[in-house]
Amino acid sequence: MKRKPKTSLQKYTAKKKRLSNQAKALWQELIRVISPNCEGHGIGCTGKTQAGHHFVFVSASNHLRFDLKNGIGLCTKCHYALHNTGRAGIVYLNIIQGRSKEWKEYIDKNSQVRVSTTLGWYKKKFDELTKLKNN
Repeated sequence: MKRKPKTSLQKYTAKKKRLSNQAKALWQELIRVISPNCEGHGIGCTGKTQAGHHFVFVSASNHLRFDLKNGIGLCTKCHYALHNTGRAGIVYLNIIQGRSKEWKEYIDKNSQVRVSTTLGWYKKKFDELTKLKNN
């Protein structure tokens, strides 16, 4: 059976998804470099960052999606505790206490900014992250 050719909307969506995934992988890599030690300090913390986590969820702020200031380095155990146990509040409190007042103000201010996540926006964010990686 012959496949139908993709519509321009399907092509656009596929490009956007691919670029988003590439930027996300690059963001994760940079968080592990910037924050090599786990910031969660939860029960069973292994101490080494294995995952980048968004302090402000992606669903709450696309503007902070690829912002490295919104990235938190977590070990697997603290990342699991954050998502799957009742200890998320403790982990977040540890993170906030380890950061500056200026950081918290930046996060609070920028989490309110709304953006349109177009293909051009993803390309710009990917290029910014690539430039940071290469410096």
